Amino acid sequence: MFKLLASILTLGSLLLGCSATRTGGWKSAPHPEASGPARFRVLTLNTAHGVRQPALSFLANRGVIEGNLRSMALTLAREDADVVALQEVHARRHRTGGPLDQLEVLAAHAGYGHRYFGTHYERPMLEARRGTALLSKTQLASPSSTAFKVGPGDDHGWVVATIRPEGFLGIEVDVVSVHLDPYSPRRRVEQMDALVAAFEDRVRPLVVMGDFNADWGGRDGVERVAARLGLKAFQPTHGERTFPSPLPLVRVDWILVSPELRILRHRTFREAATDHLGVVADLGLSPRIWARVQGQQTRVRLAEEARLGDAPVLAVAAAQEDPASTAAGGDAPAANQVESASPAAIAPRPLSARPSTKRRERGALLVQTSAPGGSEEEVGPRQQAQPQAPAATQQSRTEPEPDETPDPVASRPSVDLPVRASEWTARVARVDPRLAQPEAPEDGEPSTDGAAGRR
Repeated sequence: MFKLLASILTLGSLLLGCSATRTGGWKSAPHPEASGPARFRVLTLNTAHGVRQPALSFLANRGVIEGNLRSMALTLAREDADVVALQEVHARRHRTGGPLDQLEVLAAHAGYGHRYFGTHYERPMLEARRGTALLSKTQLASPSSTAFKVGPGDDHGWVVATIRPEGFLGIEVDVVSVHLDPYSPRRRVEQMDALVAAFEDRVRPLVVMGDFNADWGGRDGVERVAARLGLKAFQPTHGERTFPSPLPLVRVDWILVSPELRILRHRTFREAATDHLGVVADLGLSPRIWARVQGQQTRVRLAEEARLGDAPVLAVAAAQEDPASTAAGGDAPAANQVESASPAAIAPRPLSARPSTKRRERGALLVQTSAPGGSEEEVGPRQQAQPQAPAATQQSRTEPEPDETPDPVASRPSVDLPVRASEWTARVARVDPRLAQPEAPEDGEPSTDGAAGRR
């Protein structure tokens, strides 16, 4: 019904001279909740096989089609999107002039260096192919095509590829161009379920756009896909209608984005060479993803500074970061660079920053342990011992300083027995007579009475 109505309206607009290209105004999201300067633009357009109105294709010859393609290419160049999703793209051999690849013509005239065409219907005898396609300014990585093939002549399906938009901080995004059945709600539901099954386990930000041939609500509405994949649309219930282009009655062309992305601006535009309005949107990053990217860039910067020997303290802090958080939002090369920092970055502090030798020796612990035979064991001065501190402070310390070597024996619980000072002196003398001698006080220090270990 909509296709028939579109044919009538398009024919009327042609007769009345209303075919000039017109562009609508941008509509900004009221609360985009996006962070950072990263932006990229996406666009979707149904090309109507290059004949303005598929129902009137018998009126179009090669010259007319080439003129329509050049008109659409100029519009694409003006919109300047980073990636373009196209539906109803045609490649076929004509009676005059040989084969005509519509995607190749659009890419050449619009200035896109990367393209991918997914064949959803093919007639080898006529060298004819129909399907969906992607145009991109950057490389289209891992492209693939899926055709529904629900009946003879069915040219519906989707294509997907991974892009890394310029100025988007190196983040990879999966982009889908989809075209669903226009006639049967039951088939449309089946195709939506197939689309959900293909992308429900995605690992990258996702943009799904194209001609869904459905409005937002209802059993076969676009909401069915958006809810199950966690995608969002711009003003889904009161946005601009897109079909048919002379007098839009229903919104069937959509741009859906995953939670990692935000739609900042959105608008539709009219192209005279097709019966659909085009849809274009500017996308940004969500605050959560922006914070993760900032953390990753900080780690890379710290690693580079550590490699150059400019910030050893910061490099050590970055290297000691929680591995779980690094795996969640970090970058493997950055982590490896931090771990391979120069020895100067992890060198101990100068010796002058440590306690004096005499203070460390007087801080030696005599630990009475429950060793076999009931004999006490002496533990000499710890290599990295700190100056003597009050008892409460010593008990509260559980972690050694960065320049300390933990003493496994000193960490054992001691047995606190009421022993007189003279008995301690005698026991120490049996182990090493030198330790029982009183120690000369340092300049400015009060003298100590008792054996080593009592102050």
